[in-house]
Amino acid sequence: MAFYGGMTSAAELIAPCRALLMDMDGTLVNSNAAVERAWAAWAQAVGADPQEVLSFCHGQPVPVTMRRFAPQWSEERIVEEVERHIAREVEDVADVTLMPGALELTQWLDEQDMPWAVVTNSPGELARRRLAAAGLQPPVLVTASDVTAPKPAPDPYEYAAELLAVLPSEALAVEDSPAGLAAGREAGCVTVAVMGACDADLVLADPDELLMLLREVHEQ
Repeated sequence: MAFYGGMTSAAELIAPCRALLMDMDGTLVNSNAAVERAWAAWAQAVGADPQEVLSFCHGQPVPVTMRRFAPQWSEERIVEEVERHIAREVEDVADVTLMPGALELTQWLDEQDMPWAVVTNSPGELARRRLAAAGLQPPVLVTASDVTAPKPAPDPYEYAAELLAVLPSEALAVEDSPAGLAAGREAGCVTVAVMGACDADLVLADPDELLMLLREVHEQ
């Protein structure tokens, strides 16, 4: 079921939108096991609580998580450790798959000629590797490597909207993390939370439910 605030219906929120801007990890791509393995190993290596690290890291850029749990590290050390961490994640994609409904949603968008993009805080190399492992080829990909300020800053969503030639207010930002939803909201997008996230204009269970709503709007 869709949940939304005020008197605005889900269909009324979605109908004016001309493009979909969607997060990767946890929204379209299930990389949870790989992410947890990488961060649990890192936490153990630096003496941090793995559960605290895992609770914080979702949707956050790698350097932000490292600065929080290893504040004693210099920026030079952070840069080195980020490179090592990303290299490990790039190699760990054996169990990376699509989230339920992600393939059907993106295929429908292509059939309708509706512009869409993947907008992720992962760096470019890792994002391309995970998308390839999951079998997804977005027409537009915006990663942390493409912007100065990643989520929760609005820059990734603003840039993705620009590449798709739409205004941010004409796009849905589909996310599963607070940082991503904050970025989409600040950019001016209509925010859609999935996979247990909340604090959005529209809260849905998964990409399947979003596809159902899009089809309903399209058929009206």
